[in-house]
Amino acid sequence: MSKSMPIAIGTAQFGMKYGVTNTNQPLSDIEILSILQICRDNCIDHIDTAMSYGNAEDRLGQIELQEHFHIDTKITLDKSLIRQDYLQNQLIESLQRLNLNTIDTLYIHNPSSLFDVDLTPLFEWLSKVREQKLIRFIGLSIYDEWEIDLFPSFLVDKVQLPLSIYDQRHLQNGLIPKLKRLGKKVVARSIFLQGLLLTEPKQWPILNNSRLIYHHRKFFDLLLDNNISPLEAALVFTLRNELIDLSVIGISSIAELEQIIKVVNSQNQNLPFISYPDWSWHKRNEIDPRCW
Repeated sequence: MSKSMPIAIGTAQFGMKYGVTNTNQPLSDIEILSILQICRDNCIDHIDTAMSYGNAEDRLGQIELQEHFHIDTKITLDKSLIRQDYLQNQLIESLQRLNLNTIDTLYIHNPSSLFDVDLTPLFEWLSKVREQKLIRFIGLSIYDEWEIDLFPSFLVDKVQLPLSIYDQRHLQNGLIPKLKRLGKKVVARSIFLQGLLLTEPKQWPILNNSRLIYHHRKFFDLLLDNNISPLEAALVFTLRNELIDLSVIGISSIAELEQIIKVVNSQNQNLPFISYPDWSWHKRNEIDPRCW
């Protein structure tokens, strides 16, 4: 049996136009079918979706998934929604949309919105649906380190967090090594920073200040001088990190997926050395999509 690729296909573009650099419309049914077939052919068996991704769950549910893929989804809550009847309805509706009996990982997205509220009903419900095998794993989809502390460690199986060449804060603050010591699976998302890392500086949207654009220009110069593509650099950064179990990669076209698979399969061992810590950007608000 072939080893699975350590990537998950992000499906925001299956149900909505997503990404600050993306100019493509949501994928067609034929494109989605082709992407999933390419995934099967190349041992990519994880799909990452969310209840908030437009009709992505519905579209995935039209395809036979249970036998071939591990399906993860996310639920976003606020303080008024910590009721077990509401939570149960949301999960059942998600399962129905996806046409599944079991979700591999249910992520609580952006737990910071639940600060300063009694989360006991949520904890009890998550434990119950995991025991009932409606979900296999419980995950947190976080932005900030402190969000981890809102949940008891024993309850959490996986943590999904932003990680890219420019956003290395969870490596540098020790969170990722800590999670691994605690036996948690770590899943990286936003590894392309919504496509900004792959986009030439002159084509960047007007989102960030001139200092970050200059930083990006210098990084592109380094890649050009060493004959490294931005895609190679971004993928190698997470795929060669032994602390990262899985990297979520958003797909907006078949061509993108084919390029990614080519890089993952080759993982050129002769790539010139890049001192990745040197390229971390420490002005967090400038690399946090919530602030754009």
